Amino acid sequence: MIDLEATISDILRADSDILGRIGDRTWITMPIDPKFPAILVRRTGGAGVVAWQGWYATDGAEIDLFVYGGSRVEALSLAHSAVRALCAATDRLTVRPFSMLRIPDSTVPQQNGRDRERYIASIRAWGH
Repeated sequence: MIDLEATISDILRADSDILGRIGDRTWITMPIDPKFPAILVRRTGGAGVVAWQGWYATDGAEIDLFVYGGSRVEALSLAHSAVRALCAATDRLTVRPFSMLRIPDSTVPQQNGRDRERYIASIRAWGH
């Protein structure tokens, strides 16, 4: 069975646009001393192995991408890049994006004291 969270993290780390902007700061768990901008991959639900309309998926999940930036524009742009990279990885995943919300994170303040800018991009993904 595919490890969908690890696969998504690998795809994001391999994307040249994302790599150039955040390096290897794509996480499955938040580090103790995080650096930003960054992407946190969180599984919020899902299903096991399924066959549907002629294709076979080894894992299906609802995934939230917590996309952190220093500004609203940086976080939003990075969130769009992450969703685009996942949708383009058709040899490994089938992805259906369904929402993108701006929810600044009060638990990770910025140096100026404001809440850390964050967009949560929610997707449904199926691994092949």
